[in-house]
Amino acid sequence: MWQGPLMKKMEEWCLFLGDKLHSLLMIKQE
Repeated sequence: MWQGPLMKKMEEWCLFLGDKLHSLLMIKQE
């Protein structure tokens, strides 16, 4: 099934984007 790898990729992207958003928010608060 192709769904397995795709879900894993989406999860990686969510973590990556979430980390980036968190960094941006921390910068704004300073």
